[in-house]
Amino acid sequence: MGLFSRAKKIIKSNIKSDQTKLHQVQKDIEQTMRELKAKVDTNRAQLHRLNQQIVEQQSKVEKFERYEEQATQQAQSNTFGLQKQQAKTEMHELETKKIGLAQKAKKLEDTYQTLQHRQGENLEYLRAMKNGAKANKQIAESLAESEKYEEQVRRELAEAEALLELREDSLQ
Repeated sequence: MGLFSRAKKIIKSNIKSDQTKLHQVQKDIEQTMRELKAKVDTNRAQLHRLNQQIVEQQSKVEKFERYEEQATQQAQSNTFGLQKQQAKTEMHELETKKIGLAQKAKKLEDTYQTLQHRQGENLEYLRAMKNGAKANKQIAESLAESEKYEEQVRRELAEAEALLELREDSLQ
């Protein structure tokens, strides 16, 4: 009885511990995926914003080029030329920033795709672990049932021994 009792306690405690760990791992994976998806979406929005700013800067450059061509005085022409050059510089900086952000976005998207693939594998592994935990639970329940039968057999054996002793005493 002691052996079955101890085995049952060990298996039951392991099952509860494993189920808690599996549930926590699943929640952590899902949280990480949500955070990474938010980063990917944020990067896409930033890239879109940068594209809009580049278009705006390009239109500024074109506007200052027209003003420079239409300027009647040299001072105005120089001012518009300087403004055009500043707009080009800002546009170049935005394009450089866009390239860096696009590379970062690509890495994040690749990481997200990889993790999404791995998440499927991990969830499959977690399902297998849950099935294993269920199997262990069934084993524990079987051990408990065996323990009950063992106890019943011992009682019946003790009763049989007691009856045997009574018969032996009555025969003497």
